Amino acid sequence: MPNGLTVTAAELTRLRHKATRADTRRRRRHARATSKTVQVWVRRAFAREGGPTRCSPYAAHMRWILLLRAINLGPTNKVAMKDLTHVLDGLGHTGVKTYLNSGNAVFHSTARSAKRIAGDVELALNETLGLNVRACVRTDAELRAALDDLPDLPGYVTVTVLFDTPTAKALADFLDTDWSPEVVGGNDQVLYLGFQNAARTKLTLAKIEKALGVAATARTPATLRKLLA
Repeated sequence: MPNGLTVTAAELTRLRHKATRADTRRRRRHARATSKTVQVWVRRAFAREGGPTRCSPYAAHMRWILLLRAINLGPTNKVAMKDLTHVLDGLGHTGVKTYLNSGNAVFHSTARSAKRIAGDVELALNETLGLNVRACVRTDAELRAALDDLPDLPGYVTVTVLFDTPTAKALADFLDTDWSPEVVGGNDQVLYLGFQNAARTKLTLAKIEKALGVAATARTPATLRKLLA
């Protein structure tokens, strides 16, 4: 030690514990501040828009599933799942649970408009966390129906959820295209894809979005089943 100072093992342990406690307190303050920021933003946003997305507190709650597009894949659009939970809590949704680190969440809400919920989430993420990401919201029943219709596909299988409804022509042209060696099926809500080699495929999400003219996000059937469990 410099200047002839020495520290005993016990003292070093005490200092480490003190630093750990200080770090824990800092993290808790950050979490409370993030939650408070979201709550303040929500109140202001609701005042601008004329009211919250949720209906009467006496209305029945619906179970919703949130899928964010392209987060935590690189240096941009990084979001911790605890911050996503704060955002959803701040928007008035309840029973929020996240799954994995790719922007999946389940929650309950009296809101009835998937488009309005998704729009509020996108705006809240942008104004509170500085993120520019797309959000897709589907009911529990809608995703269950999508999994029920999942065909038996070869290779690595994904379910690609479409954010909006493509035109009939765009969808027909896409499904009629020979995407070999990939196998493609689906409808105007979801696509089912079986990849021979997902890492090297030419049928990327960007190509799907360009062909259909709508945003999309992909999940494995296993991920969706976990969200619906």
